Amino acid sequence: HVLWDHIGKQTERQPADATAFPWRKGEYVLSLKTSWTDETKEKEMIEHVQTLRDKLKGFAIDKKAAYVNFIDNTLGNWWEAYYGANYPRLRTLKQTYDPNNSFEFHQSIRGPSQEHPVVHARPPGEYAMPGVANLTDTESFNDVLENNARTRQARLSGTPQEPVDRRGYGELQGRDGEGGFARSSRRRILDL
Repeated sequence: HVLWDHIGKQTERQPADATAFPWRKGEYVLSLKTSWTDETKEKEMIEHVQTLRDKLKGFAIDKKAAYVNFIDNTLGNWWEAYYGANYPRLRTLKQTYDPNNSFEFHQSIRGPSQEHPVVHARPPGEYAMPGVANLTDTESFNDVLENNARTRQARLSGTPQEPVDRRGYGELQGRDGEGGFARSSRRRILDL
């Protein structure tokens, strides 16, 4: 589905650097989602959403703006897409108010002295992989489609690979009785 949320002209009343959200000239935020039950349709569904996203990306502010409340696991430079020019200031604030990185997830703001995470193309239910090589959005999607090791296995040396449900990344998919991500339904949701 395509969800257009009208954010209105009220957002323009604040300067772009007044909050974390810099995209004050925008009037809408967009969420693209798809789901399927037939695993043989996975590649086709991902490609369909990617094609739609690529066509609409030119209409985004600076051709990159993204809304942090609609987390996109495929963004190459998510920090720029979510926070734009505000990101360096937010990293300084992170150091002041959360030096131990208590509020952490795979696309969270890091302090200036903390390693900057780059996580690409992590399909729901897969593992979080900080430290993955910087890839373009297209490369990230291709890695998902081709099951490429760049995004499925790459991680920082010595960093344990944990399931996202143990890292507190939210309900990306329903849970089974043992606390892992439910796989019995074979339903996958790609949240772009």
